[in-house]
Amino acid sequence: AQINAEQSEKAILLLQPLALQKSGDATILSFLGSAYEATNQLPQALDAYQKAVQADPDNADRYLDYTRLLMDLDRNDEAAKVIEQSMNGAQSTQDPYALDLRLGVLRLKQARYDEARTAINEAIAIHPELVVGYVALAQSFMQQGSDEKALEPLLKARASLPQDATLEYYVGLLMLRLGKYKEAEGALRNSIVLRPDVVESHYQLGKLYTQTDRLPQARGEFERVIALAPANSNAHYQLSKLYAKLGETQKAAEMADETRRLMQSQRETALAKQKARISAFQAPE
Repeated sequence: AQINAEQSEKAILLLQPLALQKSGDATILSFLGSAYEATNQLPQALDAYQKAVQADPDNADRYLDYTRLLMDLDRNDEAAKVIEQSMNGAQSTQDPYALDLRLGVLRLKQARYDEARTAINEAIAIHPELVVGYVALAQSFMQQGSDEKALEPLLKARASLPQDATLEYYVGLLMLRLGKYKEAEGALRNSIVLRPDVVESHYQLGKLYTQTDRLPQARGEFERVIALAPANSNAHYQLSKLYAKLGETQKAAEMADETRRLMQSQRETALAKQKARISAFQAPE
């Protein structure tokens, strides 16, 4: 309750003695890791997550928590080793689906595409009914600039699985990148019908309308993006150009100013987060 109420310092005071008394309780250690992470005590968070893995080596969630933080810190090689050890050790998780996917994502970050696809395909073989594996496989080809190949697993999944907003979005995105506007529009519209609150579907549909010279429709989609995500600088930028084309010079100038303000704010936020993570690992004076 304290963690959920953003009172993680208080949670730590409760959890630290419990973790000492019950050092083999992975749930306590996992909560402690979350509390440490929320208070930017990252070395302590990593230690707690690692101990949770050791206490509960058959639970994939423990590895996912640990490797997620390692990935956030750009320690991808370490994260990959943790996943590989979990899958090759004497004890392994009962369902390695999530670990295969995590390993695939890590290999993508390392630009080791063949290994990434091997891991992702192993995940798909375990749970072919889940969309996320096909999307990850498509992303592996997208990162290499092979949009035609990226479409293949998505269309395969589309033909055999129930309709899914994420799947439709990626089909629409790739069709748009390939200049297949009719197919792209149909897929993006399907995505919005299935999940009207997904910002990226509206944004890509807005780009499609812009590219096909349907400016009023594009304006409506970008304005919808801003209604859903007021800090979306990309949508503000697109609208500044659209308003200029539509002759609404005052609105265009206002939107351009807001774009610059948002981009500056995002840079400052990213820099602050980076500094906080670095300082978390600096030795005290």
